[in-house]
Amino acid sequence: MDAIFPELSTYNRGMGGYSLKGVLNVGWVDIHAVYPQGTVPSPFLSKLSEIMQLPTGAPFDPFMETIRELPHCEACGDIRYLRGDEFVRSNSELWIPTAELIYASPLIMVHHITDHGYCPPAEYIEAVLALELDQRFDSYVVYKEKLFESGWYDLVPT
Repeated sequence: MDAIFPELSTYNRGMGGYSLKGVLNVGWVDIHAVYPQGTVPSPFLSKLSEIMQLPTGAPFDPFMETIRELPHCEACGDIRYLRGDEFVRSNSELWIPTAELIYASPLIMVHHITDHGYCPPAEYIEAVLALELDQRFDSYVVYKEKLFESGWYDLVPT
């Protein structure tokens, strides 16, 4: 089972006692338990679909910690998403930036929305709808900056 985090809690996945200031968890739910459900606006689903189609190397890169496996749903099994370049999208986190903060989600959250009725918080939906996909955003670069801010790198011997 994937990690489960409370909605809008501070991101600390795999960081021990550290956390990333200004990064909030969204969509780290257990679909076998109670989770927020409802209908999401169709423009939100369209924007998510557009994000999922972004090819590798696009100026806007919200896919963080990409690994060589497919996203996996506890109820449905492996999920295949095709990118715009016709390759299967590997499992990763989806980082959605705003001017003030970043929302971090497991990629499987998209499947939970479309197939299991998960409804993310309204502020997350608004953030996705406000995205300009031609802006430059590199989630990995931002992640490394946030790690330095957190003091986590102080654990690494030099």
